[in-house]
Amino acid sequence: MMVMRYLPAELDQIQSKGSTATKAGSLAALHEKRKETLSQFFTPDWLVSFIWQAISPAFDSDDGRYRLLDNSIGSAGMFRYADPKRFHLCGLDVDGQLVEMVSEILDGNGYMFDLVHAGMESVELVKYSAALINPPFSIPLSSPFLNAYPGVTHYGKYGPNTSAVSHEYALAQALNHSDIVAAVVPASTQAIVKQSPVMAGRLRAIFDLPSNAFKEENVESVNTVLMVFGRKLQGPAANAPESIRIKTGSINESLIPPTLFQLSCRSVDELGHSRNPISVIGIEESKPVITTEATGDNTVILKRAGRWIKLDFFDGATEGRVKNALYRSRLYSDHLHKYPAKTRYAGQFQLNLDAISMQDDPFKALNSVCNVIRSAGGEPVVNRQLIDGIKSIVVENKKMGIPFGRTVFRKGTPEFKATANKMALINRTQKGAAISKNETVTAKRVDAGFIVQTGRGEFACDHDTFFALFTPEKTVVDAGYWEDIYPPIKNCFPKEIDRLKAKATLLGIDQWLTWDYQLEDLCELAFKPNGAICGWQMALGKSRLALSLALLLNGKSLLVLKSRLVPEMANELKSLGVTDYKVIKTLSDTKQLGKVNIISYERLKMAIDPRFPKLTLAKFLRKKIKNVLCDEGGLLANHFSQQTRAVWALGAKRRYILDGTPSPNYPREMQNLAAFVAGQERAYQPYSMNGGFIEKRLFNSAEFQPTGRDEFTRRYVTLEWATKEFLDNHERGAKREVPKIKPAFLQDYRAWVAPMIKRRVQQEPAVSRYVKFPVPTLCDPIEVDWNMDHLLLYVKTEEEFANWYKQYAKERGEEGKALNLTMILARLEACFKAANVPSAVSGYGREFQSLTSKEKVCLDLIESEINKGLRPIVFAKNPVVLRRLSEELRKRNIINLVFSGEDTIAKRTAKLNERIRNGSDQVMLASLGVTQDGLNLPMLNSVIFYNRSYKSREEFQAIYRLIRPQQKSEVSCHFLHLKGSIDEYMGQLIKWKTLASEAGLDYGEQADDEDFVHFDAFVYRFINSIPELKEKLDFLRKKAA
Repeated sequence: MMVMRYLPAELDQIQSKGSTATKAGSLAALHEKRKETLSQFFTPDWLVSFIWQAISPAFDSDDGRYRLLDNSIGSAGMFRYADPKRFHLCGLDVDGQLVEMVSEILDGNGYMFDLVHAGMESVELVKYSAALINPPFSIPLSSPFLNAYPGVTHYGKYGPNTSAVSHEYALAQALNHSDIVAAVVPASTQAIVKQSPVMAGRLRAIFDLPSNAFKEENVESVNTVLMVFGRKLQGPAANAPESIRIKTGSINESLIPPTLFQLSCRSVDELGHSRNPISVIGIEESKPVITTEATGDNTVILKRAGRWIKLDFFDGATEGRVKNALYRSRLYSDHLHKYPAKTRYAGQFQLNLDAISMQDDPFKALNSVCNVIRSAGGEPVVNRQLIDGIKSIVVENKKMGIPFGRTVFRKGTPEFKATANKMALINRTQKGAAISKNETVTAKRVDAGFIVQTGRGEFACDHDTFFALFTPEKTVVDAGYWEDIYPPIKNCFPKEIDRLKAKATLLGIDQWLTWDYQLEDLCELAFKPNGAICGWQMALGKSRLALSLALLLNGKSLLVLKSRLVPEMANELKSLGVTDYKVIKTLSDTKQLGKVNIISYERLKMAIDPRFPKLTLAKFLRKKIKNVLCDEGGLLANHFSQQTRAVWALGAKRRYILDGTPSPNYPREMQNLAAFVAGQERAYQPYSMNGGFIEKRLFNSAEFQPTGRDEFTRRYVTLEWATKEFLDNHERGAKREVPKIKPAFLQDYRAWVAPMIKRRVQQEPAVSRYVKFPVPTLCDPIEVDWNMDHLLLYVKTEEEFANWYKQYAKERGEEGKALNLTMILARLEACFKAANVPSAVSGYGREFQSLTSKEKVCLDLIESEINKGLRPIVFAKNPVVLRRLSEELRKRNIINLVFSGEDTIAKRTAKLNERIRNGSDQVMLASLGVTQDGLNLPMLNSVIFYNRSYKSREEFQAIYRLIRPQQKSEVSCHFLHLKGSIDEYMGQLIKWKTLASEAGLDYGEQADDEDFVHFDAFVYRFINSIPELKEKLDFLRKKAA
C-alpha cells in the first residue's frame, strides 16, 4: 500500500543531538555522551514509510479521525505520512526547544496536535489509536511518577517501580495506551517481550533492521529491530499458529511490507474525546484545596489527633491564610534528597506532638503555634485534650527514654599508663593535643573513649584512635573490671518500681523469681509503657521472666514461641500453679482467652480457612490482646517474613522481645526490633522503617528531613555500596556491607539502645552471686590439608563456579546491573558441598565415598576429646556428614547419637533424653538447624564445628546449649577449616558479626575495616587459588605414583 507524505520537508532540516555529537572514547564516556545527546537519533524516512505502509490498513474509517502518539517525538519524523484531515498528533519530548520548533511547523500546516515539553516518566496519557515510537535507547529513568510495568520498572531511588530504562519503558507505556504500536528498539528488547505474556500475545511482527540503518545519524552500526503490536486477539484468532500471527525477517529500503495479521484500531469517536490527551504530572490540580465555606468566623480549634494537632476551621479564607502561614512552602524530593513520603511542607512539624515534646518548653512551643495562627488572622482555641496529650507524651518520653540499669565489662583498668607508638595528634579539636613517639601518658576511661593526660594537658581521645596510637602497659592488657554505667530505673522512678514490685509479690511472682536481678529486671521491663527487649543471655531464666511479665502487665497477654517450645511453656505454667491460661491451636480457642495465652509463630501466621489465605489467626486476634511477648524475637528483624507480619498484625499496645542474641549479624537488624517494641518517629526512638527521622529542629523547618532508614544507615551501617532497594528496607537488594558500627557513632548507638534493651550476661556480678557459668574457649581454627581425590573434585567444582562467575560478572557489567548475591550464594553452595559433603556430590564416581581428610581429622578429634574424659558434640550442616561420622565412630566402638531434622521433634527428643541426658552415649552428632534454641545440654562439654555457618546466631546458640549452671567442666570449641576453602571466609564473617554485636550491646571492641575481606574480594581470591590448588593436586598425584 502506497502512502503519501504530508509533513513539510523543513522538518527534515532539523538535526538530532546524536547526529551532531562526537563519538564517545570509552565506556565511561558513553554514559556522559548519552546524557549530552539524550540518546536522540531521528528515524530514517524509508523506515517511517515502511511502518506507515504496514499499519495503514488499520485506519479504515473514511470519515473518522485517529489519535496518534509518539512519546519521544523529536522532529515528528514518525508522523511524516499522517494526513492532517485524519490524524490528531500527540507527542512529548524532553527537548523543549525542539518541541517549540515542531509545534510552529505543525500549526502552520493545519494539524490538530498536542505537544508537551516533558519526559515520558512525568506524564499521564489517555488512549490512542496507534503509537509510532523510536525512543531514546538505554537512558536511566528515575521518578516517583513511573507507572508500574512488570519486568520493565524496578526498585529505584523513590521506592518500588520508580526506575526503568528509557526504551523499555517507552514500549510498555505505548502498549498500555495504544491499540497499535510500531516501535524501533534495540534487539535486546525482544527478551522483555518474550517474558511478558501480554506483550507477546499482541506481537504481530519483528523485523531485523540493517546494522547501518542510522548511518545518516552518525551511527555506523547498531543492532535494532522494528516491532509491531496489535490489539489483544480474541476467539479462534488467539490460537492461530505463531507463523501466521507474527511476521519475521530482515527488511531494507526496497522491501514492501507484508500484510499483518488481525491489525485494527479504534478511532477517536470510539476511544472517546479528550481535552488533555497528555497531562504533566504534578502541575495541574483538579480539586480545590480549601472547601470550607466563607463565613467570617476566624475561630481555629486545636485538637489532638493521634500524634498530631488537628485544626478545625469555620471560615475558608481563615483556613487558607492559617495553613499558608503554618506550612510555609511545599517540599519536593529530587535527585539530591529524598523526603519521607508524608513530609510535604516545611512547617508541618509545628503540628507534630513529638516534635513539640522535644522542645525545651513544649507549652511555649505550642504557644508559638498559636501566635502564627493569630498573625494569619485566626483566633486559636486550644482543646483541653490537646494539653493533656502533650503532657502524656512528655511523660512517655521520660519513661521510654530512661536507660535500663546496666553493668558492662571493661578491658584493662579504669586508669593506666600507656606509651605512644608514634608522633601524632590525639585529636584535631583541642590545641596542644600532640604526643611524641615513646611518650608515656596516663589514660582514664570515659564513656566516649579516654581522657589522655600528657605533659601539655588533658585531651579527649576516642577508643579506636587511642589503641592505634598507644600501647597500654602489660599489666593492663589482660586485666578487666565490671562497671555500672547506668543505675537502676528505681533511682529515678522509685514509686513506680515499688508499686510494680508490690504487685509482683502479691501475685506470688517473687516465689519463682528468687534472684534479686530477676525481680528487678521484671519491674524495669514492666515499667516501660510501650515495651522493650529482654536481652538476657541463655540460662538466666527468660522463660519464667516471660510468664511473670505476662501476669504482671495489665490486660491479656500473648506469648509467641517456636512450636516445639509450646508444650514446655504450658508445663512450666502448670508447675508454677498458674491456671488462667490458654494454649491457642484453633479459631475456637480464641473465643475465651485467658490472662496468659500461648501460641506458636507457625499457628499465628496460619490461615483460618484455605479459601481465605490472608485471614490468619493473628488478624482474628487483633486488638483482643493488649500485650505480646515474642520468645526468640530476634526473628522479627526480617520485616518481610510471614512470622513478623503476623506479630505486627496483632496490634498489641505493649510489645516485648525476649532474645539473648537480638541482633547477632548486622547492627541494622536492631532498627526493625526497635520499631516493634518502642514505636517509630519518637523522641526516644527517632528512626522509622518506612517514614522519617524525627529530631528537635523539625519544629522550625522540615527542610532536608531524612528518612528513618537513610539516617540510620548514615550513622550506624558500614556500607561500601548498596542498591536503592536495600537502602530503603535494609533487607532486600544488593549491597557490600561490613558487619561493623561506624566508630564515630558507636557511643550514639549504645545510647540509643540503652533504654530499649534490658541486657544481662552470664558473668556479670549480679548474676554470678547466684550461679557460675564457665566461659567457653574458642580455639583457633584447625587447618586441614586435602587428600587428592577430594581436591580433584573441589578444583573441578571451583573451576565450574569460576567460569560461571566470570561470565555472569561480565554480562551484568555490560547491562549496567549489580551482581545478585543470592544467585552467587546458590552457586557457591556447590563449592560448600564439594568441600564439606563430597559424598553427596553426584556424577563423580564412588571414590568419594571414602573418608575425606576433614572427616578423618574430625573423627580423630572426637576420639581425642573422649580419651580426655570429655563428652563432645559435633555440629554439621548436612545430615549426610553426621551419618558418615556415626558409621565410622561405631567402627571405633564409640557410641553416638545422630540428632537431625530427619526425625520428628518427638522422636528425636525421646532419643536425646534416653541416650544423652539420661544415657551414656559418648558423643552427639547434631545438625545446626535443630539445635539453635530451647535445648539444654550441660552433660556435654566439648564442641566441634565440622563446618561453619553464615549466621553468628546459629553458632552462638549452638555453643550455649552447653553453657548452663549445671555445667561442671570447662568448654572448648573447635573449628575445622579446609585450607583455602570457603570455610575461611565463613569463619571471618562470623568473627566480625560477633564483634559488631558485642560492640553495640556489650561495649566490646571492634576490629579495623582494613582487616575485613569483602565477599567479592573473597570470591576472586577463591577463583585465583585454583592454580595453586592445581599445583598441589599435581604434587599429590606424583607422590601417589
